[in-house]
Amino acid sequence: MLTVYPAGTAWPTPSNLNWAPGETVANLVTVRVGSAGEVSFDNKLEQMDLVVDLEGYFAPETVASTAGSFVPLTPDRTCDTRPASVTGSTNQGSGQILGAGSNLAVQVLGDGGVPATNVTAMEVNVTATDSPSPGFLTVYPGGTVPTAANVNWGPGETVPKFTISTLSSSGSSTVYHQMGFPDVVFDVFGYFTPD
Repeated sequence: MLTVYPAGTAWPTPSNLNWAPGETVANLVTVRVGSAGEVSFDNKLEQMDLVVDLEGYFAPETVASTAGSFVPLTPDRTCDTRPASVTGSTNQGSGQILGAGSNLAVQVLGDGGVPATNVTAMEVNVTATDSPSPGFLTVYPGGTVPTAANVNWGPGETVPKFTISTLSSSGSSTVYHQMGFPDVVFDVFGYFTPD
């Protein structure tokens, strides 16, 4: 059990990450920094290795400004690669098979309540399911694939993970798939406005 919290404050009881022996588990955590700009990682049980990927930060808003704000939405199933899938506003990716080392582009701008302009990033829940082998997914704006993974799974597991990602200049997000043949479900929860 791993808990992430502002450094210099009391340890809170809720955990951010839980796992079974031998598992590799990832999750997104939004946490306030302590007075010295640090966060604490507290493991109360057995030994483990820890990988921390910094996804970004929130800056304070200026008075009477909504620049750089988060706008929540009713979750929209923008993409679902499962055959005959039921999606939200569009049916992106239905029946598409993701092979090893492949990319899936998902158009976010102008879909599911996300405006067609003035959006810099999105909050999305990405789920990997129906894969006979282990693997990982990385959500990124396109270009060079980053080394950090957003979703890791084992054979036959269904694993959802919440992530924040910037968008490409055309308003799309890319899902990179490393191995196996998973189905991918892409639920957008909100977006960020430009600063």
